[in-house]
Amino acid sequence: MALPYPSESLQPEGLLEVEQISDCLYRGYFTPPANAISQYDRNPDQYKRRIAEVDIQLKTITIVPFKVWSLVPMSKRYFKLAEIVFELSGYEERYLEGAWDFEGLLSIAVPEVFTQDINYGFGFKKHYTHIASILEQLDVEKLVITTKQKTNIDAANHIATINRFDLDGFKRTVDTIIRRSQALTVNMKRDALSAALFAALQNSDTTVKTPGKISKEEFVTLVGKTNRFVENGATSTERKEALTVIHKNVNKIFEQQPQEFIKLKNDLELVNLEKLIERFEGMIEKKVSEAQWQTLFQQNPFVINMAFGIPVVSVQGQASVGGRRLSGGGEKIADFLVKNSLSNNTAIVEIKTPATNLIYATAYRSGVHGPSQELSAAVTQVLDQVYFLQKEINSIKVNSKIYNIETYHVLGILIVGLTPKGTDEQKSFEYFRANSKNVQIITFDELLEKLKYLYQFLLPDKPHTTSSVDSVDDDLPF
Repeated sequence: MALPYPSESLQPEGLLEVEQISDCLYRGYFTPPANAISQYDRNPDQYKRRIAEVDIQLKTITIVPFKVWSLVPMSKRYFKLAEIVFELSGYEERYLEGAWDFEGLLSIAVPEVFTQDINYGFGFKKHYTHIASILEQLDVEKLVITTKQKTNIDAANHIATINRFDLDGFKRTVDTIIRRSQALTVNMKRDALSAALFAALQNSDTTVKTPGKISKEEFVTLVGKTNRFVENGATSTERKEALTVIHKNVNKIFEQQPQEFIKLKNDLELVNLEKLIERFEGMIEKKVSEAQWQTLFQQNPFVINMAFGIPVVSVQGQASVGGRRLSGGGEKIADFLVKNSLSNNTAIVEIKTPATNLIYATAYRSGVHGPSQELSAAVTQVLDQVYFLQKEINSIKVNSKIYNIETYHVLGILIVGLTPKGTDEQKSFEYFRANSKNVQIITFDELLEKLKYLYQFLLPDKPHTTSSVDSVDDDLPF
């Protein structure tokens, strides 16, 4: 019979073997540690299994969920879910060249909700196994984790796709509930022990009441989930009252509880950023008009700031760079005029839509695609705006009474389209924009990715803990 778990003092080490199937495909095989196999088993090689594949061309890692420490070592972890595919982001792709280093690559590419130590098998960690349960209820046999598609299910082919950003959101929700439930348990134990100890010290004959069973609704309310999950959560009136209290006491909170104030401010900024990301993704999907994108950037000017590597401030939206005044009429209208907040040097921002084609679908030569007519025309438009701004800058400053702007070297920023999908198309696009000297071209999905990275950066650090909240998997002994 197999041992249920290894000793806590002895870290198990199975045998990982990597086979190169082709120039682009590596396959990993794993034989479990000796102490996971019955001592009476004379043939441990029979437990050798294919556990992962790295496809350099497709830029994917595929893992096979399995158990190590069970009566049948290397058995399937799930009934239906047989494969989990990770589509690598641009940051992770750079590690593909070392595909032979399976363990190092897995530790980088596999999200934290999954077990990353092959000695304990692959699959969801203990606290996130409900994701697998839900997928199996939907007859999902293959799960794809991606940064490029929205979360969806292909029922006909038994394939589910989960966006990496959504997966991170699921994890945060679960982690928050676990931390709160642990804090609730600690408080309940403390209160019960305090009452019992005080009664004993005072020689009281009063019987200390043992806490009874808490209903699901009471537990959910105590833990702090919102009324999205339970009817008797915080009501609309309660939320309004809480906001009123904060507004009336904002100065006192800042003076007396500065850490709590900063945390509340950061939480609000994170919520606002999360909603902005959701709105950004929704607008890309719905293919909204250029005017709607201009409104979004006007309401959230820091997004434009992210397009630059320098600190910038907005000077004028819908700026007339070819007229007498920035706010007047004219034929040369730029979506935004911004400036370097330190040197006052100006830049022009022109916004198109994600639906704008960037590259011709048909190759001009083998592997070479020319820039689309829309992209070439947009670049020319920005260059034309830059020319007229430099030409008319003196009269614009006088007539607009805005003197703290300069045109030392006016940069054009063009926000347009989505990054091409094919390798040849991406290469051709990068060739074109790398040689666009005075117009910096940024795609909408690149801006979206920057927003997501910013969101991840602003997330508070996870507190260090030796509890099982963040690290335990079904196969782990602690």
